[in-house]
Amino acid sequence: MTSTESTSPMEDISMKLLQAVKTLHSYLDTKDLSHPSFDKDTPPVVLPDDAPLEVQSAREQIMDAALRLFRLAAGPSDYIAHARASYQEAATLQWLCKFEIFDLIPAEGTISYTELAAKANVAVSQAKSVIRMAMTSGLFEEPVLQQVSHSATSLYIRNSDPTRTWAAWLCDVAIPTATRMVDAQKKWPESLSRAHTAYSFANDTELPFFQHLAQVPGRKAQFEGLMKAVSSLQKLDLKHTIAGFDWASLGEATVVDVGGSTGHISIALAREFPSLRFIVEDLPEVISDAQSHLDSLPDSTTIGPQITYLPHNFLTPQPIIGAAVYFLRMILHDWPTVHAIEILSQLARAMEKHSRIIVMDALSPDPGSVPLARERLVRVQDLTMLQNFNGGERALEDWRELFEQVEGGLEIKAIRQPAGSHMVFIELALKDEKREEEM
Repeated sequence: MTSTESTSPMEDISMKLLQAVKTLHSYLDTKDLSHPSFDKDTPPVVLPDDAPLEVQSAREQIMDAALRLFRLAAGPSDYIAHARASYQEAATLQWLCKFEIFDLIPAEGTISYTELAAKANVAVSQAKSVIRMAMTSGLFEEPVLQQVSHSATSLYIRNSDPTRTWAAWLCDVAIPTATRMVDAQKKWPESLSRAHTAYSFANDTELPFFQHLAQVPGRKAQFEGLMKAVSSLQKLDLKHTIAGFDWASLGEATVVDVGGSTGHISIALAREFPSLRFIVEDLPEVISDAQSHLDSLPDSTTIGPQITYLPHNFLTPQPIIGAAVYFLRMILHDWPTVHAIEILSQLARAMEKHSRIIVMDALSPDPGSVPLARERLVRVQDLTMLQNFNGGERALEDWRELFEQVEGGLEIKAIRQPAGSHMVFIELALKDEKREEEM
């Protein structure tokens, strides 16, 4: 091919893929890290937190290229044929978790389908069908015919408690919820009530998500485990919360952690910024054991005096007037716009001219503006918020429209996205005319 000849879309993507692979492997070689592999004897690649941005970008570009190449190669005619894999993967994961297959297959060595089926109390033919389907997703291997072993991915799931918790939630709650999205929207057309969701339909309730959660034995604890698992992801790591805003510049000031649960965010910030005082607000039943948790920490005598717990419903008037910062981390995407407006309006009424609202939440990208692998996960999260809360992830224009409707008036002072973070910091102040009235 001469330099004047144009390349096809597949060739262009392939060349970019090759360059991204070279960038990633060059970094892994330099750091003496293993290369990506499904071999259980080779640890899966987990990039260090300090990996250069170009290396993190190369990893995303590889996933993006793989998805795009598959789509181009399959073509429009095979779309439905391959779409069947999505729901069968979900059904497979449910089966694997229900029958404890991750534990029944030994961490080392192999097990026959006959022995595995007997341990799981299922038919041999069923075990073969489901596990061989799982193999197409990188779960398990069949190194010798009729003998099953773990792959790197299935072994990781077996040994990772947070990942197991996440998988259990997907099987018990998320998948059944997603399958009832159409039913819910047919039953409650155009309703944006938090009690009229796919979750409500799947669980035969008209209670909002968290109220129903509190009534189901074990599910509240399961959800708390899920949140810990999700928070362990690098893109949601607390380091981004610490580094994403100039907390030190506040000096001796009060930060209200709105909807802060048991205070894990305030605890992390208190350790880094000893001059700050934190007031963690949440519903009484949420923070009922929070103080005892704080007192049990090894450094409680140091950070304890910085943190206060206050029972509060953020849809009601904000009791702390004139705080330096009202901080909402991963709160507003849980709420339909009408409720998000009310939450922010309650805070705006309590603000003084120096006060700021800091929203740390996802910023939904424009279609096709980010690597496909990243965008897919954002859209998954968007649908998850819709199905559970009638909420959703917001694009920049959605955030601007939301802030414009807040009673009292808010303006965006800054938007920052820490490197490697899934979320952005949106800094809000009272509009100039409101501050002039106060002065």
